[in-house]
Amino acid sequence: MDYLEKLIGNHIVEAYEVIKEFEVFVGFQKIKIKIKLGNDGKYYYATSHYYHGSRQAGPYTSSQNGFDTIENAIYHAKRQILQFYDPNDESAVWKINDNY
Repeated sequence: MDYLEKLIGNHIVEAYEVIKEFEVFVGFQKIKIKIKLGNDGKYYYATSHYYHGSRQAGPYTSSQNGFDTIENAIYHAKRQILQFYDPNDESAVWKINDNY
């Protein structure tokens, strides 16, 4: 973590080290999951896509992030992907996460 702290210096506010990356398939949709270690010692996740069911106002994006363990970060990434997933919803779409 020392090299991450040195990288931050005076101008970089936040820095993350990507420590794991997964590719999963939900139906035919490939989704990538990044697990990152922040300079605060917490684990964060990001998903390449968000699920937007036809009965939802918008795609589901969790506001909860920053966990004490890798396992919790993975659990919440999975939850974000599958919380409202309905394999029978033919009008649902996967929205690309532009910040992935």
